[in-house]
Amino acid sequence: MADFGANQFTFIGKGVRIFYLTHAPGPIRPGQEGGVLEYQGPEGSRLFSGSQITIDSGLLGAMVTVPLKLNADAGGLTATILIPQVLGVSREVPVDFDTILIRAVSRGKFETPGPALTYTTTVLRAVARIVIQPA
Repeated sequence: MADFGANQFTFIGKGVRIFYLTHAPGPIRPGQEGGVLEYQGPEGSRLFSGSQITIDSGLLGAMVTVPLKLNADAGGLTATILIPQVLGVSREVPVDFDTILIRAVSRGKFETPGPALTYTTTVLRAVARIVIQPA
């Protein structure tokens, strides 16, 4: 699991607002372990939890990915936020930083030459916090 340095993140960019809790509050039901991510953007508003959120760690930090559109035949759309480990966050002191959102569009079953994925990026202003969550 990624060490984010905080447990609540708010991201705001051009036409996009994302709220991410690294651990879901309250009683956890089977299949909902993990975090909660609320996405608002040009594709609409979506709420993701548990296994719907994929977290991969790499040299760029954590890559938190959610599926905005799943359609293998016509093409899909995912949203990935790059989240570095944030240092110096406490309950009293949030930390602001910049990062990016990467939307990846797959081509689907088209057989013409070209890349299987195309990307668009959005610069995000982020706020990392440590909050106490209800059990």
